[in-house]
Amino acid sequence: MQKKLLVIALAAIGAVGSAQATAVADSVDLVTNFRFLTSAGAVLDASAFSLLAFQDSTNLNPSLNGAFNPYTNTVTTGPLPLQVQTLSGPFVVPTFGSYIPGVPVPSADGARAASSLNGDPINHLPNPQPIGANASTEALAQLLNPGVANSSSNIGLIATVNFVLGTSQAITIDFNALMHLGVYLDSLFSANAANALTFDLVNQTTGGNNVFHFAPDGVLNAAAGETSDPCNLQASVGVIGPGSAVADCNAHYSANTGILTAANQYTFTIGQQNRADVLVSRVPEPSSLLLAGIALVGLGFSARRKHASGG
Repeated sequence: MQKKLLVIALAAIGAVGSAQATAVADSVDLVTNFRFLTSAGAVLDASAFSLLAFQDSTNLNPSLNGAFNPYTNTVTTGPLPLQVQTLSGPFVVPTFGSYIPGVPVPSADGARAASSLNGDPINHLPNPQPIGANASTEALAQLLNPGVANSSSNIGLIATVNFVLGTSQAITIDFNALMHLGVYLDSLFSANAANALTFDLVNQTTGGNNVFHFAPDGVLNAAAGETSDPCNLQASVGVIGPGSAVADCNAHYSANTGILTAANQYTFTIGQQNRADVLVSRVPEPSSLLLAGIALVGLGFSARRKHASGG
C-alpha cells in the first residue's frame, strides 16, 4: 500500500511541472523603393533636398522570475543592427516571422527580446545614408517550470528631410511595404504585436502647418490624395489566453501631396514604429497538487498505522 501511495505522490508532483507555456510575437515592416515622384512621374531631382536628419531607437526588456536584462539605444548616425537580449534559454538566433505558426518547443525557462533596423527609406537623396527602413522586432517567453516570463521589444524610426522646389508642383509619395504581424500563445495571459507607418509634410515658410498626411490604413481616401492604399499599416494583433493571430500584407502604396509652392521650404517626416509584447505564467496545477497531497497524507497515515500496530 505504501509503495502504491508513493508512486501516486511522485507522479502527481511530476505532473505539476509537466505542462509548458510559450508566447511569441513578431512585428516586421520592410519599406523599399521609396521615391518622391514629380507630376510627370520622374524621380524628383536630388538637388532639391537638404538637411537629412533621422533618429533610430530601440528598447528591449526581457524578464524572467523578477530578473531583467534591458537594452536601450538611440542613434542619429546609422542603422540599428541586430540586437538580442536574453534571460536563460537556450535560444536560436531570431529569424523574424519564422516562429509563427512553427513555434519552437521550450527546452528551458527563458525570455528574449530582439530588434533590427537597416536599409535606406529614401534611396535617391544626395549622400544617401543607411538610416533604417527595414524594421523587425520580436518578443519571446517560455516556461517549463512554475514562474513568470515576459518580454517587450520596440523599434522606431523618425527620418526628416528638408527640400525647396524650383517650380510649384505636386509630388507623389511612392513606395512598397511588406508587413508581418504574428502572435502565438499556448496558455493564459497575453501576446501582442503592432505596426505604425506615417508620412507628414510641413510647410516651414508658412509657419509650420501640416499640408500632407498619409497613414496607410487600407481605405483609399482620394480626397486626401491617396492613389494606392491596399492594406492597413496601422495594425495590431493580439490574443488573451490560448490562441494565435496573424496579419500579413505586401503591397504598393502612393499618395499625392497636392500643389507645393516653389521657393517654400518643406519638411518631410517618415515615422515608423514596431512593437511586440508577451507574458506567460505557470503555477502548480491545483488538481496535481491536491492529488500529491492526498497521496502523501495517505502515505503518512499508513506509516503511523503500521507503527501503531507494531508491524
